[in-house]
Amino acid sequence: MIAEGEGCCEWTFHSRKESGKLLHMDAQITIDPEICHGKPVIGGTRTLVSVVLGHIAAGDSISTIGREYDLTEQEIRSVVAFANDQLADQTFPPTPYTV
Repeated sequence: MIAEGEGCCEWTFHSRKESGKLLHMDAQITIDPEICHGKPVIGGTRTLVSVVLGHIAAGDSISTIGREYDLTEQEIRSVVAFANDQLADQTFPPTPYTV
């Protein structure tokens, strides 16, 4: 769900079903030009979505990220869901195959 108003947007992930398990994702990802130059952050914080994704890509555990940035597992999973939703709408040119 996207709520827009006064120059900012918030995405709320209410729930998602993966592998037969319902994951509740109520944490908001906020994009506001007044916070971190308009980059997506976890609502109520200045923690950038890209920072959390970078830690996940580097192999850090959810518990480590949560401890370092004072985030809940739900907030971290909301970051992944937000990134997934953003990528799902993208179309990429094919990568040329070289031998």
